Amino acid sequence: MVLPFHAPLTDTNCPGVKRKSSTSGSSNSKWRTSGAISSDQSNRASIFSLGGCWRAQSRCKDGTLERVASVNDNEVGAVRPLRTGSLRTLVFNTLREAIFSGELRPGEPIREAHMARALNVSQPTVREALLQLEHAGLVVRSPQRETVVTRLSAEDIRERANLRVLLEPEAAIQALPRMGLEEYRVLDERLDAIHRALAKDSYHEFVAADLDFHRQIWEFSGNRTLVKVLELITVPLFAFLSIQRSRVLKDLAHMVRSHDPILAALRSREEAAIREAFRQHIDSSYRNFTVDGTGAEEHREKRAAR
Repeated sequence: MVLPFHAPLTDTNCPGVKRKSSTSGSSNSKWRTSGAISSDQSNRASIFSLGGCWRAQSRCKDGTLERVASVNDNEVGAVRPLRTGSLRTLVFNTLREAIFSGELRPGEPIREAHMARALNVSQPTVREALLQLEHAGLVVRSPQRETVVTRLSAEDIRERANLRVLLEPEAAIQALPRMGLEEYRVLDERLDAIHRALAKDSYHEFVAADLDFHRQIWEFSGNRTLVKVLELITVPLFAFLSIQRSRVLKDLAHMVRSHDPILAALRSREEAAIREAFRQHIDSSYRNFTVDGTGAEEHREKRAAR
């Protein structure tokens, strides 16, 4: 995945956006412009990448960016509705997708100046986006004051998984009084998206749909603090799972099927069944993987071959 570039916005009526000329290239070869970037008289700016794998259009309107995009590179994963928001939000979403796709690897530094040049935005905009990523647990500040992509050790993964076993069923149980036909319909849709990812053998699409399913349950709890805690614990785990490219289809099928008992338990409204469904699902999600991105069996084979 080559990240998109944001062309300079030229509408002087757009608050907070400076006039600036388009730049190309970057001292970091990974982030590079792929061609001429221009804006037309309707104040639209192109966002695109090499090979046409990511295209978007942004329109300056009341200080916001409206984004319309298409993705045709299978490595990018699901095509999602693109959000309307500030430049900071656009940069945040771009970097978040780069982390989930593995374009930005665990432990890799993200340098503000390089990223600002690559995305053609100001350093304060990148800094604000990095702060959002830090709050989401996807990046950390190193002792050298560098911002690096979060790297999870085996102990980190185990501790976070154990916290999920404790907290996710609690969120689901708190959601029960709020759940009616509409809420179950929404969860059915989220589960269908997970199964569609399996049918297409799209691992990245599965990870995105998986996170959406879990987050929807948390939000139904109505407990905003619990939602924030679960996001901080869980989102980095999903980023870790997202780059497990050695996963074979039978493992993906098992992961997909492990969501069905969760929804069945929620429909039963039995607390013990809910806790057990989450425990089994979370345990199966992490026990077969090592922190180097390989499956446990593959990891053992590599060690035996040395």
